[in-house]
Amino acid sequence: MQRLFFFILFLVMVEQTSQFCLAADLPAKEGKRLSLKAAVDLAMGRNPNVKSSSKIYESANAKVGETRSNFFPQLELDFTYTRATSNFAPQPGLGIGGGPGAGASSDNSFNNYTASLNLRQLLYDFGKLSSQVESVEKLAQSASVDRKTTTDNLILNVKQSYYGLLQSQRIVEVNEETVRQMEKHLEQAEGFYKVGSKAKFDVTKARVDLTNAKLNLIKAKNSVKIARVTLNNAMGMPVDFPVEPEDSLVFKKEEMAFEAAQKLALEHRPELLSIRLKKESSSYALQSSRRQYFPSLTANGGTIYRNQEFPLIYNWNVGATLAFPFFNGFQTKKQVDGAQANLEAVTAQEEIQVQNILLEVEQAFLNLTAAEEQIETSGLIVKQAEENLDLAEGRYRAGVGTAIETTDAEVSLTNAKTNAIQTLYSYNLAQAQLEKAIGMGSQE
Repeated sequence: MQRLFFFILFLVMVEQTSQFCLAADLPAKEGKRLSLKAAVDLAMGRNPNVKSSSKIYESANAKVGETRSNFFPQLELDFTYTRATSNFAPQPGLGIGGGPGAGASSDNSFNNYTASLNLRQLLYDFGKLSSQVESVEKLAQSASVDRKTTTDNLILNVKQSYYGLLQSQRIVEVNEETVRQMEKHLEQAEGFYKVGSKAKFDVTKARVDLTNAKLNLIKAKNSVKIARVTLNNAMGMPVDFPVEPEDSLVFKKEEMAFEAAQKLALEHRPELLSIRLKKESSSYALQSSRRQYFPSLTANGGTIYRNQEFPLIYNWNVGATLAFPFFNGFQTKKQVDGAQANLEAVTAQEEIQVQNILLEVEQAFLNLTAAEEQIETSGLIVKQAEENLDLAEGRYRAGVGTAIETTDAEVSLTNAKTNAIQTLYSYNLAQAQLEKAIGMGSQE
């Protein structure tokens, strides 16, 4: 038995050791590579804003059912028990209670049992309730459209964050290349200084340039970390999720015409569709308020069982009520005034929304056009900066150039490459903004 125990203990130790060695060979966290579409899909399933907008729609839809329920019969079942005295004061002209001791008080009390079933059914109210139902239905439809607004905003946010991470990573690559170039320049300067062909200034200058390049690399790497956290937040993921973008920043020329974009925006922007549905809701609410001046016809009936002891005595009743709101302290008038003001306010909001949408489309087109022009120019600048650096390095190796010329050329190339990356990012972002501006942000 003892041998078996030590044998099992040995196997457990071997297994734990092998797992430890295997874990040591693996990185602490492997990056999760995601395409842009996968990042958007992940955000759609995890971002709390999507869930919030869906629940708001569910609430608005439930309000429709709540309002529509008033069309159906209202049935109420009541059970009541009381114990009370039955003292009463004699009333002149009633012919009762005139004898001696009439009106005397007593502490004697009696049980009272009551069971009743009452039915109420609205027959006609001149369209008041139907207008209310139409109003809340339009609000529910507006809430449904608002879900697309949330989705479009989320997709734009994910795209911006995704492109931002790609941009930051590309800029890190540029700065890493700059550090390598500065290290090579330092080696050259030290070699020339040792043979006496260059002054010590070139060495110290190269060291300063290398330190500055490393500092810029640190900043660029920190920008990558911030961009990754921003993307994780947009996707609804933990901030330390090791996401790695699978796609890359590319130039894909936008073919849509400006007039077509404006037309699509006015037809498909969910914010405009939502405000128009709210406008219809306000119009129905105004109708309902105006119809409060008219009467309502209601049928009612019921049964009641009542007695001081069992068995209870049975009675029933049926009838109809025509309720005419003769005067309620100008309440109805103020309701009409409020509904009218609300309709006018929503109409003004519709005009504002149209102006904002057209402005958004124009801004996206201007940004897109500017970025497209800058892409061609920035590419040319990179080529010129590379040629300039080759010339400066050749002159320095030949002994006719200075360290300052070489440094300036290297800095110019770094800036040119960085600007080219930023321009490509701006173009991709402008395309995403245009898609959102015309209401096609969620259509892939």
